[in-house]
Amino acid sequence: GQSLKKIEKDTDRDLFLTGKQAVEYGLVDEVIVTRPGKPKL
Repeated sequence: GQSLKKIEKDTDRDLFLTGKQAVEYGLVDEVIVTRPGKPKL
């Protein structure tokens, strides 16, 4: 994770992250690509 000060600085303006970047930043634990058992359209 990140310190509160770093998060405040980074999110002071728009912050766009890819799924991989969000995991590396510590914002999310994992990225779910598809939901198991859900039919594809």
